[in-house]
Amino acid sequence: MRKTVRKIMIAASVAALLFSLLPLSGCFYQLGMYGNNRSSTVYLDSIKTDGGRLYSLCRIESDKYLFVSDGGEASIVGRAEEIDTYGLNFPAVISGNDFPRYRIKCAEGYENLAEMIKERYEKDGVNFVQISAVEYDDGVAYGFCNLFSDSVGYLAGGGNIVSEKIVAGVYFKYDKENETYTETEYLDKCNIIACNKESLIYFKNKSYYVHTNGKDDTFVCADEAFDTGFTSYSFAEFFYNADDCMIIMFNGGGNCKKEYYKAVLTTYDGDIKATCTAPCGGSVSIA
Repeated sequence: MRKTVRKIMIAASVAALLFSLLPLSGCFYQLGMYGNNRSSTVYLDSIKTDGGRLYSLCRIESDKYLFVSDGGEASIVGRAEEIDTYGLNFPAVISGNDFPRYRIKCAEGYENLAEMIKERYEKDGVNFVQISAVEYDDGVAYGFCNLFSDSVGYLAGGGNIVSEKIVAGVYFKYDKENETYTETEYLDKCNIIACNKESLIYFKNKSYYVHTNGKDDTFVCADEAFDTGFTSYSFAEFFYNADDCMIIMFNGGGNCKKEYYKAVLTTYDGDIKATCTAPCGGSVSIA
């Protein structure tokens, strides 16, 4: 009986010690949580068709496209036989991150850019970077890098990326021929998800905003996929090009009847072209 009581007391003491450390060291995230990853961003062009553009909704429902006409009308269409792929133009020159289990991919001539960024920012509390850049002009790339203080979720495999650890988002311009890097914007505690030559879109405080130098930031929409649960079933992904950005959010909680997808297509002025929703296992529709 005494041994049993002693074991219980020891276990309780260890548990109390662990919980006492949570506010001090962020162990709550480190031990189990996946957190809210806002680094899943990819350059992807829409498809120009007669009278408008097509945007793939394959993440929500296979073979479905959002069609936005030149007049601004939106509708859901099926996949046309002549469309073999989504996005025929990929001028992205660098993409990825240096978290554990990930890597950074570079196009020819841009190999030095990743090392330049890492050397410049990975100090003073910044341990990891995520980078995305597009050659919008010949030989000149416009992009962003998000700076993180740490990774989370060691018991879940380690090295997970979360916006909770964001230090800043940096908007930059890079001249390949001269190997000239120019920092255009440094946004504290902002997680950038998209950019073109003039503006960027970022995530902060559970919402998305457009930022253009010299103008007030514009609210785009709330993040309906921000997860406060221990397992973080919800997630968000982003697809951007020079004209617009599609934010795809999945609000999940383990109950399929309450889970849903939501896609928001926004311009860099913060104008929402269309909003699509779909329940888990259901058909996509325009809200």
